Amino acid sequence: MHELAQRRIGDAHGRRRTNWGKFAGYGLNLAVGIVLGYFIGRWVDQRYGWESRGALTGAALGFAGGMYLFIKEAIKMNKD
Repeated sequence: MHELAQRRIGDAHGRRRTNWGKFAGYGLNLAVGIVLGYFIGRWVDQRYGWESRGALTGAALGFAGGMYLFIKEAIKMNKD
């Protein structure tokens, strides 16, 4: 009975609570990695005269870093 009562706990309107802030943080991690990588790559492009290779490489590295953090957190959540 106690377990059933815990599953039904919700807010005042009977909706179940979810942790949206945590999920938004994962997306923000990914977005910040891509944007930061892009701007660092763009700076490298301007500094060394590369066309757009630095910006593309930086964005790809930012994406890879964000995905690494996302997958690492997903594995951690799956263990719990």
